[in-house]
Amino acid sequence: MSFDAYLGTVEGPYHRKNGIPNQDVAYWHETEELFIGAVADGAGSLKHSDVGAFDAASAAVTAVYEALATVPFEELVARGIEAGQAAQLANEDYKEYGSTLTMVILAADGRWAAGGVGDSFAVIHLEDGSHELVTGTAIGEFANITELLTSKEIHPLYADGDGAVGFSLSSDGLENVALSKKEAHPGFWNGIRDKANDGSLRVDELFGWLDSLDRIVDDTTLLTAVKR
Repeated sequence: MSFDAYLGTVEGPYHRKNGIPNQDVAYWHETEELFIGAVADGAGSLKHSDVGAFDAASAAVTAVYEALATVPFEELVARGIEAGQAAQLANEDYKEYGSTLTMVILAADGRWAAGGVGDSFAVIHLEDGSHELVTGTAIGEFANITELLTSKEIHPLYADGDGAVGFSLSSDGLENVALSKKEAHPGFWNGIRDKANDGSLRVDELFGWLDSLDRIVDDTTLLTAVKR
């Protein structure tokens, strides 16, 4: 068993206009039996949030991979998020490195585990054709408040299950087109899943089309992986 992965990322209009680096980062590691993915979205107002996003995503994925033999599957995501936060807090001026972080672990047998801090999100594509949303933002949380890994206290949200055929990870740039009433919009995600399964998914083309419709308003990243 192995996996097919698809990645795309684009700067938001303000960042493109002003030459500001893309503050989204996707990072992953895969084996024959496991795919570990993470997306981090750096806070736009912070000086080093692009670096913080990379540190968090890479540290999270690395920590999970290194813990595979010793930590139960359902506890691995928590280990990754702890490592991502620690990577940011290790900086002397850590508050300038803040980002969100969401990650997924997908096993070849269909088991999955996901979790996150902040408004990046994961969508688990299930065997029955449905899609399960996992986000670090609690339902009812104030829309203008985003929890970062560098917040005084973080409140990660976790979920796990089985029967997955793939997953997608995204920064909040896709929220307006991909989520509806805090649920994964099937009209959007059916297409993502189907194109990933048949090898025709082109994330950069999708983003170009959305940008032409003025639907890209912030840095936007999508990482999709499906079982082959």
